[in-house]
Amino acid sequence: MYYVYRFLDKSQNVIYVGKSKQDLEIRFAGHLHLPNECYAMVHKIQFISCKTESDMSIKEIYYINKYKSTEHYFFNVLDTTELPESVEFDDKWKMYRGPLPAHFSRSINFKKGYATQKETRYNKDGSIDKRKSNKEKGISSYVEAFEKNEIDLIIEYLIKDINIAENNNQEQIRFRNLVMFVLSVNLPLKTNEFLPLKYKDLFDEYDNPKGIELKLGRFQKDETILIPLRMNVKNVLLSYANKYKLSYKNNAEEELFQSRKHQVVSLISWGRIISNTAEAVGITKNVAAESIRKTYGKNIYDNAPNKLNALLFLGEIWGQQREAKIIKYLGLADDTIDFDYYLGETFSLGNVDLSKINCLKNS
Repeated sequence: MYYVYRFLDKSQNVIYVGKSKQDLEIRFAGHLHLPNECYAMVHKIQFISCKTESDMSIKEIYYINKYKSTEHYFFNVLDTTELPESVEFDDKWKMYRGPLPAHFSRSINFKKGYATQKETRYNKDGSIDKRKSNKEKGISSYVEAFEKNEIDLIIEYLIKDINIAENNNQEQIRFRNLVMFVLSVNLPLKTNEFLPLKYKDLFDEYDNPKGIELKLGRFQKDETILIPLRMNVKNVLLSYANKYKLSYKNNAEEELFQSRKHQVVSLISWGRIISNTAEAVGITKNVAAESIRKTYGKNIYDNAPNKLNALLFLGEIWGQQREAKIIKYLGLADDTIDFDYYLGETFSLGNVDLSKINCLKNS
């Protein structure tokens, strides 16, 4: 299902319009990119359903242009995309009924009891049950990116975790976690794009690691770019595939990251792995699966000599076309993005010393 949603303030002014291919509960749980001022003003959340992705994109543009105003706060970056004059919609907006994170606490949707906050739950032995939500009301769900030194700590921990595995199945799951982490921090993918990657997406028919194709732009659906794999990622991938005898011939159509039940690793499981590992190495800030994508972007921005060009690159690679076009329009950055530079080894994260992984010594 596809959705277009809008935020209204107490005076019934529309202050933001967005779209989502995810269930709205999931979308709002990760809705963190707007200023705190916007979330504080949200009084009501409404949505419409769309049948196709194209319909959703067109309606988002239509309603942004319809509601944008200089008379009250409007938090969209103004969309300059022109629609045919004949295009006109008169949809019936529905009230959102579902969980919301704490930063929507002033909306009537939140106040009517649709929040996700739950009391702390405990296991029989008295320890906190981390499989349940333990957030207290009022605590933000904002997640942070990892710093380079924190990535190194996590990798060292994951290697040690592999080495103390008690059996082959446990060892493979832990090796999988290491591969997932190193690969994910080096790819600009959303979590729901990353988790279902298949063997053929990352290896060619000769079982060599290869780059993956990524669609560029929200309105350029036919334009793709090849995202190369950095050398440290190739080494870890190849070691994993060789160790567990994965091949294009036998495993091309299989998801590379599977659970013990041979299903794709879920978003919840991946988020739990990230947060538990971070806690184990002493990282106290709030992290989750979304921290990985933020880490990728922060690494590009922090290490780029030209910050505006870095933002332009991220806007293109993440499909945030309007923001990228505004940077170009204002002449704040070069018109041409050096994709090879930003996708090269300069921005590599997470080097792994494979000689420290004991099970590889016996392969």
